[in-house]
Amino acid sequence: MVMISRKIFMILVALACLQKFGLWGYVTTQVPDKIFEADSTSYLGPGLVLVNEGAFAFYGNYETSGDPQERRWMSFRTPGYPLFLGVLHGRLGLPLAAIIFIQILLTLAAAYVTYRTAILIDPRLGYLSAIIVLFDPAVTVFSLMLMTESLFLFLIAIFMWLFVIYLKTKKIPTLVWASLLLVMATYVRPVSYYLPIIATGFILYALIREKPKAALTHAMVFLVIVYSSIGLWIWRNDHNSGRAVFTNITDATIGTWGIGGTHTRSQIPQWENMPAIPYYALVALKSSLELMTRPASFKYFECDWLRKIGQVFSYPWGIFCLLGLLAGMARMGKNIYFQFFAIVIVYFIAVSVVNALLQVTPRFRVPMVPFLAILSSYGWGCVVAALEKK
Repeated sequence: MVMISRKIFMILVALACLQKFGLWGYVTTQVPDKIFEADSTSYLGPGLVLVNEGAFAFYGNYETSGDPQERRWMSFRTPGYPLFLGVLHGRLGLPLAAIIFIQILLTLAAAYVTYRTAILIDPRLGYLSAIIVLFDPAVTVFSLMLMTESLFLFLIAIFMWLFVIYLKTKKIPTLVWASLLLVMATYVRPVSYYLPIIATGFILYALIREKPKAALTHAMVFLVIVYSSIGLWIWRNDHNSGRAVFTNITDATIGTWGIGGTHTRSQIPQWENMPAIPYYALVALKSSLELMTRPASFKYFECDWLRKIGQVFSYPWGIFCLLGLLAGMARMGKNIYFQFFAIVIVYFIAVSVVNALLQVTPRFRVPMVPFLAILSSYGWGCVVAALEKK
């Protein structure tokens, strides 16, 4: 395994904190407008309406044109992150810079939860797994914006931790907590909407041979808790907007940029006249590679030296994590925890590609970072062990 001494680990943690809070100080004082991304107002506005008026709605023309004084129900976004912003900014009165600070704390907490999960599997994986989360450029960049990534990362890391505990103990109370954390994460970012189906299948896979009755019971408990909770929001959207969907964001993803759109053919002229099946197979492969290898850029913050440093660091970092991931997947064997992590990573890749195809960005990689960190840490441990034998 890749052995990191406690002293080196603490130095790296200190460096990560210095980097994150240094960037926070620079961004919030020198380029404060850069905490806003294109989607930020669609979270902040409905969040303020939610805490002030008790309705998840918006004013203006975010979805359609109309009277800016008319309140309309929001069904494009889910309420998790808007509620987070509404409570902190609207109800508690925290400045937006303080919210960015809290988001950075959430990424640090996610690294700690990843560490705790890793040592449950193998104590030797803890330090490197945490370091990968701490120094991941995409995690850092998007924690400095009013975007869902940091809160989702924190919640999905806790779900991962609880699910690993469940796989170890097979106890229903832990499974219930895991299901609730997955519900919370899905309300923050609907990318995990179908993940409960994957997790349910894995529950059956893990228990069916030893405890077939328990496997079915646990799977049903998990599914009922998750999808009854999600179903409440589907009912709300059907009641208010006439569409029985958890979110209609797919209209702007799959239908425009993703698998249901047609714009991608013009982006690759040499593929434009290909039959649909080989065309989409090639585009899906290209999109998957882009998703896993494209570095997160610091260009958003209008600082040339910061952008250059980010480029120098991000490319080798991405290669390091990807090679470790591939090695880990190749050597995971029948390890049930690594198998689950691998399936979750494949799920997030598939959902991102289906929804965005060639429009995938490094922010789509953030949800899989805790799983990737542990599996990549294991992979590098296997590589080092093999080199030591030689």
